[in-house]
Amino acid sequence: MQAEEWRTAPGHSDYEVSNHGRVRRVKAAHSHLQWRVGTVLKGNKTKGRYLQVQLNGKPLFVHRLVATAFHGLPPDPNAVVMHIDEDAELYNAAWNLKWGTTAENIEDWIAKKRTLAGSRNGNAKLTEDDIRAIRSSSETQRSLASKYRVSRGLISMIKNGKAWAHVPMTE
Repeated sequence: MQAEEWRTAPGHSDYEVSNHGRVRRVKAAHSHLQWRVGTVLKGNKTKGRYLQVQLNGKPLFVHRLVATAFHGLPPDPNAVVMHIDEDAELYNAAWNLKWGTTAENIEDWIAKKRTLAGSRNGNAKLTEDDIRAIRSSSETQRSLASKYRVSRGLISMIKNGKAWAHVPMTE
């Protein structure tokens, strides 16, 4: 394993980030908080499973702090941080991060099956087999909606490939 290297957190000189994806305080805001110097912050996981820390009262994503400190500023204002490893959101080591576009990130998610598309989504009422059956069916959309207990609008979107787009259309 690579030795841990600490760099000043971009825009937050009271903190440092490490190439291992950790954040620590290096200066106390007040003398009575001196005991906090050197403390590694635990942070919180967001609903999207990304680790976030509070620096000077501002919530920041750890992966973005690490990427900026070790890979430089984003190449453009819309750049996103991509996780290279399969266990993406949880491992913020510098070697596991790179700048990319939103489109590249989505493509990467799909390739690594990290999305909750289709039946992988816990709220899905349909399966990929249902989608294939709906698309090949000659029944009316109203009939299919009733049969699968979904809206007629969803049946229309499925048949047109706008919903469940990850399931290939058959000819």
